[in-house]
Amino acid sequence: GINAEYGAPENEEMEAFASASTEVVMGSDTVPVIISGSGGRDSASDLPKSVLDYYINIEKVLEREEFDNDLERGLLEEKLLEQIKSDGITRILYHWDCSRVVERLLVNCCSATLLEVGSLLLPNTVEVACHNFASHVLELFIMKLVREIYTNERTDLVELAEQVFRKLCLDVSTLISSPHGSYTLRVALQVLGGTRVEVDKRKRKRWDIGQHIF
Repeated sequence: GINAEYGAPENEEMEAFASASTEVVMGSDTVPVIISGSGGRDSASDLPKSVLDYYINIEKVLEREEFDNDLERGLLEEKLLEQIKSDGITRILYHWDCSRVVERLLVNCCSATLLEVGSLLLPNTVEVACHNFASHVLELFIMKLVREIYTNERTDLVELAEQVFRKLCLDVSTLISSPHGSYTLRVALQVLGGTRVEVDKRKRKRWDIGQHIF
């Protein structure tokens, strides 16, 4: 099955794996958690090797896009979301390699997955926007969300977009005082204005993942 490809335990073992990850994240005083500031490459999320391997292997699967059908991809998205919820969205986004996995997930995800990711991002929208790695994910999410609204007139997507943009608008002073936050705000305004997002590749070296979204 899919799990065998990226090293995730199947069925009952998946629950144990998720529980173990939660214990490491929430209960261990030996694993530092920093969820503020711009962050260095790994300064914001020192995850256990088993968890890192899981996300790195999943990124390879998502990058290849070798799924037999939509159901297979949907199952992978569902299990990945369960793991992200278990480990904590900010903890994942503040790690260079793990944040890339969320970007890969967003590129071709369905509306339901987009809504799930949005619900996880929403409580920390501004904080995520101002982080070195996490801001990439939020920018791609915003572009994907608006594009999905254009092609799929779902009121829940519109409501989510309203909430995200409201969060950004209510804390503009924080965003413009951060190099990453100001760029995220710029992307949001360009997307809302219906213009093509202009990319400064010197600052956005990871843009290749989702450059075709908008």
